[in-house]
Amino acid sequence: MVQPEVSVARIRAALDDVLGWPEMARSPQLAQFLRYIVDARLDGREAAIKAYSIAVDVFGRPPDFDPQSDPIVRVQARRLRTLLDQYYEDGRMPHGVRIRLPVGRYVPEFEVLAEGEDAPALAAVPLLETPPPAAISPEPTNWRFRSGVLIGAFFASALAGLAYMIMVVGQPLPPGLDSPPPQEPQVTVVDFQNLAGDEGNAVAGDLALALVSDLGHFDDIETKYGVPEAPRAQSPQENPSSPDLYVLSGITRVVDDAVEYGAILTRSQDQSVQWSYAVSRPMAEASQPRAVDEVSRRMALVLGSPRGPLHQQARRWLALHPNFAAAATPYICRVALEVYHDSGRPADGMAARNCIAALPADEQIAPAALAASAALTMDMAPPEAVADQAENANRLTDAALAAAPISSFVWEQSGRVEEVEGDLAKARMAYSSAVQLNPASANALAALGRLLALGPDWQQGAQIAQTAITETPSPPAWYFAAPALNALRGRDYDQARKFGETLAQSDRTLGSVIVVTAALESGQTDVVSRYLPQVLDHQPFRAHGILPELGRRLSDSSLLASLAGGLERAGVPPKALTGPY
Repeated sequence: MVQPEVSVARIRAALDDVLGWPEMARSPQLAQFLRYIVDARLDGREAAIKAYSIAVDVFGRPPDFDPQSDPIVRVQARRLRTLLDQYYEDGRMPHGVRIRLPVGRYVPEFEVLAEGEDAPALAAVPLLETPPPAAISPEPTNWRFRSGVLIGAFFASALAGLAYMIMVVGQPLPPGLDSPPPQEPQVTVVDFQNLAGDEGNAVAGDLALALVSDLGHFDDIETKYGVPEAPRAQSPQENPSSPDLYVLSGITRVVDDAVEYGAILTRSQDQSVQWSYAVSRPMAEASQPRAVDEVSRRMALVLGSPRGPLHQQARRWLALHPNFAAAATPYICRVALEVYHDSGRPADGMAARNCIAALPADEQIAPAALAASAALTMDMAPPEAVADQAENANRLTDAALAAAPISSFVWEQSGRVEEVEGDLAKARMAYSSAVQLNPASANALAALGRLLALGPDWQQGAQIAQTAITETPSPPAWYFAAPALNALRGRDYDQARKFGETLAQSDRTLGSVIVVTAALESGQTDVVSRYLPQVLDHQPFRAHGILPELGRRLSDSSLLASLAGGLERAGVPPKALTGPY
C-alpha cells in the first residue's frame, strides 16, 4: 500500500517532469490543460473537470461556450493524449507514476508503482492506492512513433511489407491483375519549422499536433507524429506491395505582419512532392487556438478527402484493374465505395458490393464494411424494393454503430440509409453526428449541406456545402445539390441550370428536374427538350410519380411547389406528376 501523501508527492513530481519535457513545453496550452486537470483531480474537484470549465478556464472561451458546437476541448484532449503516449513510449517513468487521459473523458488516471518496482505498465488504479499488478492490454493508439525507436519502426514496417507480400504477392495474382492493391496510406506528421521567431514557437508545434488529431479522425489513413522513416531509394516496381508512406512537413514564417503556414506532402518511396499548401493569418490571430485549429482543418479537408493526394494511388490502381474484387482488401473496397458515390454509376456500385462480398468473413462484419454494405443496399435498391431493403440496411447500420459509435464514416453511411428511406430527421441527426466526429470530412459536410438544402434550413446548408466544394479537391457532382437548389430559390436560373446539369451526372432525381425548371424560366427551350425525356424516363419517377418521389427527399414545401409548377408548364402530364405512369 502506498501512503497517500507519498503518492500525491510522486504524482506532482511526475507532472513536473512531463511539463518540463521539451515537446510539452513547446505547446503551452496543452501544458496548462494537463496541469489544470491533474490539480483538480488531486484536490478532489473531479466534478469540475468538464468540457465547459476546461474551455473557459484553460482556453479562454466566453461564458456562453457551447461544447456541442465548439470542439476545442475534444481536439486538444486528443492532442494531449498523443503527447502523453509519446512521452511514456520513450521509457520515461522516473517517479514510478504514469498519467493517463482516458478516451472519452477529461478526468486523468494515475498508475502508481510501488517503490523500487520496475516500470512496465500496470493497470490503471484509483488515486493513492496500488493493488497487485494485473495483466492488461496496453491502451491502443494510432500514433506510436518516436525518434528513439526509429530503427524498430523501420524494421516493423519492413516486416509488415514482407507479410503482405507473402499473403498477396507470394500468391499468383488473379487474371487481369499485374500488381496487388495499394495499402492504406501512412502519414508521418513532423513539426513544422519555425521561421516566425518567438511568435511561432508554440504555433509550429501545435499545428503538427492539430494535424495528427484531425487526420486521426479518418479511419482509412494511418497517422503518426514524430520523425519520418529514413528515405529509401526504391521504385514502387521493386516492391509493389509496400504501403504508401508519406511525410507531412512545413514551415511557419512572418510575411507582412501575418503568419504564413506552408505545408508539403512528400511520398517517402521516391521523395516526390504530392501536394503543397499555403495560407496566412494576421499576426494577432496566429497565436489563438482557433487559428491553428482552422488551418489544420483546412489542410485535413484536402488530405483526408477521398479524392485527395493520399488516395490517388489507390484510385489509379482501381481504374486500371476492373476486376479488383479478386484481390479485395478493406481499404480498396472503401476506395471503390467512394468512387461509386462520386459517379453514381450502377456499375461502380456493383463493383463496390462485389469487393465487400469478396472479403474474408471477419472483414465483412467490420463496422466500416457493414456501414458501406448498408448504404449500397439502399442506394442500389430498385424503387419498388426500397421499403423491403430498409429493414436489412438498418440492421447493418445498427450493428456498425454498436461496434463503432464514434466513427464519422459509419454515421455518414447511416445518414445515407435514412435519407434514401425518407426519414429526413434521422438522416440529419446521423450526418450531424458524422460532422461533429470529424469536422474535416468533406463527404459528411457535403451530405449534411445537401440535406439541409432540401428543407427550410437551406441557408445553413448553403454555407456547409460551399465549404465542401471550395476547400476540397475535385468536388464530385453530388456536392452541387445545395448550390443548384439555392440558385433556383434565388431565381438565378442560369446558375441553377449549370449546377443542375452537374448534379444530374450522379443524381437524376434532383438534377434533371432542376435543369428543366431553371431552363424553362430562362427561356432555354432547347435545354428543356434535352432534359425533359430524362425526367419522364427516370425509373423512380415512373414507379411512384414525380412529386411523390421528390416529396420523399424535399421537406421544403414552397420549393416543391415551385418545381411542380415548372414541370407542369414544361408539359409533364398531370398523371405523371401525381402517381405511377
